[in-house]
Amino acid sequence: MSKPILSGPLLKPGVRAVLLTAKTIGLELEYKESKVEPSEPLKEYSKRKGENRHAVLNDGGKVIWGSHAILAYLISKYGKDDSLYPKDFYKRALVDQMLYFENGVIEARNRLFFLADPENPELVDKYRKALAEAIGYLEKFLEKSDYLAGDDITIADFSAATLLSTINIRLPIRSDEYPKLSDWLNRIESLPYYHDVNETALKRIMQWS
Repeated sequence: MSKPILSGPLLKPGVRAVLLTAKTIGLELEYKESKVEPSEPLKEYSKRKGENRHAVLNDGGKVIWGSHAILAYLISKYGKDDSLYPKDFYKRALVDQMLYFENGVIEARNRLFFLADPENPELVDKYRKALAEAIGYLEKFLEKSDYLAGDDITIADFSAATLLSTINIRLPIRSDEYPKLSDWLNRIESLPYYHDVNETALKRIMQWS
């Protein structure tokens, strides 16, 4: 039986979330990286289309794109249990809720901040404040539970952590402003396989930011 094949740039947080999830459940993926060269500005990379930009999974000829869909699929098919993406309707809804919030609010605002013209400082500041506000909501969510969708770690945590670790480069997540969020991120980063997946990408992003 052939391994599922994942393609997409390692710089993309969603790609790293898929790799992190696969390691967590002990699933071997074949990863084909869509590389971004140092000569390619990150803003040009952000305009890429299809599998050159997004996570794409090919599992025996069945193709799925989009990291959130891939995460749910991998747990449903290959997970040893449902803890990372519960079958319980309510618990699963909480995970989906956080995935939607991450994509529809945090990532959307991060993209505006990232692409804002640096020669327009008022606009940059506007988008920075909007992104900080969205991150503040996560701090409030974590006042009620240890993880974003309850008291157990789920794919919502993996997906948000890879995104926030990237955002942290340009908009530092300070422990005095976000104590719960900082503690949560430190716990995710302490996982034995986290740095294997995330550190290489973050070093590249810091070089090109």
